[in-house]
Amino acid sequence: MLGWPTKPFIYEINTSVWLNNLSKRYGHPITFANVPDEVINELAAYNVDAIWLMGVWQRSTAAQKSALNYIHEYKNALPDIEEEDVLGSAYAIGDYQTAKGTLLEGRGVIPDEVVPVRRTDLLAGKDAQLESALRWLSAQSNK
Repeated sequence: MLGWPTKPFIYEINTSVWLNNLSKRYGHPITFANVPDEVINELAAYNVDAIWLMGVWQRSTAAQKSALNYIHEYKNALPDIEEEDVLGSAYAIGDYQTAKGTLLEGRGVIPDEVVPVRRTDLLAGKDAQLESALRWLSAQSNK
């Protein structure tokens, strides 16, 4: 790829569901380490700009427990759902670790500009952090 398109076409895969379906299709556990070449070729044939593997981080156990409170609501669409099927949100990350085990949680980033969150801004629908970031980006593009 020579450059990133202005409006990229991104194909999103729910990783847990995808790997589970592949495991059933091939009759043995499929992980990132052993996705068959033919599956990679199938994805390549989609001719998309990027593939987003959603939910690859460890999910929060608290979010899973919360999601289990709603299992009765899933029954209409998924009558055979079991508790082990409920993973919780792919966006509720329980543990950010690198492949080498380095914890990323709690490290944070020291901001260039601290923009406090104010109740009055929130009630007025104002996003002071976004406005500050946009000002910074604009200043950078004018350099």
